Amino acid sequence: MRFSFLSIRDPELIKRIGAATALEVRATGIPYTFAPCIAVCRDPRWGRCFESYSEDPKIVRAMTEIIPGLQGDVPAGSQKGVPYVSGK
Repeated sequence: MRFSFLSIRDPELIKRIGAATALEVRATGIPYTFAPCIAVCRDPRWGRCFESYSEDPKIVRAMTEIIPGLQGDVPAGSQKGVPYVSGK
């Protein structure tokens, strides 16, 4: 599969990548994953700057779709502020 610069900024693709990663990690028996940093990095002196998606808050906001990809979609009517992991 060939990716262009724009396709890698596709929230639906990021969500599917998160879901595939979750399946693979779950198969290993590891109960957690290290995901990219959902932060807006504007100072490269910050140690985790290389992990952020962009300096642009709009891009970072769109890339948060990796979270429901990794954790599963929160069911309708779930209490806000309560952690949710699909299948738990």
